[in-house]
Amino acid sequence: MNMKQNFPKGEFRIAGASLTTGKWEDAYFCALHFYPEQKRWAVKSLHTFQQNDFLQGPPLQSMVVDLPLSVGLCPEHGHALSPKSASEIQQKLSRLLDEDAIFAKTHPKKYEQERKRDELIDFKKHLLDAKPTTAQLSVTFKRKLKKGFIPYLHRPIDAWVWLHYFDAMAKVFNVTFDSYGHASVPLLQRFAFLRGQLSSDCSFFETSIWILILELYRADLLSKKQLLYERKGEDAIRFRSHVIETLEANLGLFIYDQDLTTLVKQPRAFASFLLATAGLRRHQGDLYEIPKWALEQSDQFFVPHFMGR
Repeated sequence: MNMKQNFPKGEFRIAGASLTTGKWEDAYFCALHFYPEQKRWAVKSLHTFQQNDFLQGPPLQSMVVDLPLSVGLCPEHGHALSPKSASEIQQKLSRLLDEDAIFAKTHPKKYEQERKRDELIDFKKHLLDAKPTTAQLSVTFKRKLKKGFIPYLHRPIDAWVWLHYFDAMAKVFNVTFDSYGHASVPLLQRFAFLRGQLSSDCSFFETSIWILILELYRADLLSKKQLLYERKGEDAIRFRSHVIETLEANLGLFIYDQDLTTLVKQPRAFASFLLATAGLRRHQGDLYEIPKWALEQSDQFFVPHFMGR
């Protein structure tokens, strides 16, 4: 199953960089370079930021990161969330709790039966539903909703991600999506400095590594076993190798052997590669439509399709 191709007219570079975990110096810059003569994308400029080689080569057209691109990073896009918007988002979340409580009160036996059902949700059925489940909310999701939506700690996109990915992210990766949960002030300042070194024509975008992996599963590019269990040691290497080879084939990528070895062995290089491929899917126009209310404060956030359409 090859994904649709949409080739640029000339040379083009799309980059990815996973910056939210580990040391900055260990983070990798991964660029996908389009060669018009061969009509093919190739992994190029796979370097750590410590090497400073990421500034070499043609100008970047776009770069995808896993940082909150909002206040302090891109002032032209940043602004305080209005009280009205914050209230409307909190009401959306509160309604889920109210509906769950009503269901538990009016159908206690059925509620208890559903609570004890198989703990592994059907991701393909529920991943992008309006709600993560029909009426039964997981215990962890209810706990998250009760904590509420807090402006300046969360952005509207956080609530949207919770509504569509919370249970899947919690069950598979034991994480939750919080915009500022992994973004320290020094990290944001380093990124702002990096951004200043790149061409002013480079557009910046944001997504989540966890969402990308879930979307790979949703597109049948990962099996359920791979999604759930292959995370450590040799299993993690096999997992990364499978993902890279699958994307290489479906996106028509060329990867040099040396770079392939780095991508397989270095988790942060692999994460940056995933972000770069997400940027390629964005360039090809295969994206989910995110509601306007969720993109306030984060209009550069996107989720790509990895399915051929």
